[in-house]
Amino acid sequence: MRLVLLFTVRIEVLLSDGTSLLFLLSSFLYNDVNSHSNIHLELYEGRDVGRRKLEDLWNTEAIVKNKLISHLCKVLNHPCTDKIEFSTPDIPPETISDLIQGQEVRVLAVFFMDPSMRTALKIIRYSSVLRMNSVPFEKNEYTKLKEILMKNLDEFSLMSSDIIPIEDILLSNSREFITKCSVTAKQLNRFLKLWMIGSNRRFEYFSCRITGDSDGLLKGIEYEQIPMDSTEVYKRRRVDLPNYDIPLKGGMRITRHDGTKAIISIETIQTDRWLSFFCSEMKIFYVIQFFLTLFCSSKLSWVCQSYFDK
Repeated sequence: MRLVLLFTVRIEVLLSDGTSLLFLLSSFLYNDVNSHSNIHLELYEGRDVGRRKLEDLWNTEAIVKNKLISHLCKVLNHPCTDKIEFSTPDIPPETISDLIQGQEVRVLAVFFMDPSMRTALKIIRYSSVLRMNSVPFEKNEYTKLKEILMKNLDEFSLMSSDIIPIEDILLSNSREFITKCSVTAKQLNRFLKLWMIGSNRRFEYFSCRITGDSDGLLKGIEYEQIPMDSTEVYKRRRVDLPNYDIPLKGGMRITRHDGTKAIISIETIQTDRWLSFFCSEMKIFYVIQFFLTLFCSSKLSWVCQSYFDK
């Protein structure tokens, strides 16, 4: 169950048949959570931007707002709200905390820069994923960011395009660290060397933008150049989105001291250079069709010859 906060509150219930129910709460900004609200229910086919409205189901004012989510959880036999998307500072985080009755959510996404963003990160508990478009803390509040980075999250996303210190990346204990922030090749070289001796042990996927040139990225690092005629598949596991495969062609393979391997991929998108780091169990498919065909043909010829020689 997903709670979306735009200019009103939208509660989305994803059903197993590919449809979704949307509960739209009006007059939310002006009333407290203990009051009634006009609740409009709609049925959709599909998910997110590809959804298509099927029908309006009903309107009601029979449910008190802070009882709605707990009521849905009981009806659907679902323990709690899975995801909160914060896209406006107009709805106080304290109100949302009351609405979910202080329960922990799996995914928290905060996409605005406002003092209330700090409050949201402070009072709304999340367990698996944090996505935000910028860091809301001042330099003298670094310990607050440090506490977030050290959480055992499945995914930490920072969509800012600012320069990020390599120390922040090295502190991260997330399984995935995704950012649009810029990191120098020298800093990334330091990260890779430290990973090879044991840092960021939970990292499976990491991506960032490279600022400046990429010279020196692999300086002093032993690596294996992966041929372009081979394909490795990284299976990306998502918490709130469908899992999918990322095919990797070429790149460089490095090895940690315990034998764990990772692939470094560098690509240019428009004018920016991006680094992607993949560390997981990957399936490897080598392009040996020509040799396989040659071998099979020779083998078949030998079998046939042996048969007719009898």
